[in-house]
Amino acid sequence: MVNISIRYQIAQKVRSWRLKRGYTQKNLAGKIGVTYQIVLQYEKGTRKISIEKLYAIAEILSIGIVDLIPVSNEKICLKNEELNLIREYKKINESITKAKNKRSGKREYNT
Repeated sequence: MVNISIRYQIAQKVRSWRLKRGYTQKNLAGKIGVTYQIVLQYEKGTRKISIEKLYAIAEILSIGIVDLIPVSNEKICLKNEELNLIREYKKINESITKAKNKRSGKREYNT
């Protein structure tokens, strides 16, 4: 997996959404109260975007701030895989417990 900084990923999302909405860097800059050079730096990922500016950008572009935050599908898949492994472990553990109880003559009670 290519390790791209979160700042750069956010920058690319800002640029992509700006273009989708038909704004120039100058238009967007005027609406959020910065120069177009700052928007250029935001979009290159060379300047951090404050959370306040990120909210302002999202509002102007009529999107949620979450649309500007990168989500790693790999992490989501890993979490699902972990959950499946935990479920399998529980099934195996329950089977072992039942087998031990049968062997020792303990009764099984459903709760």
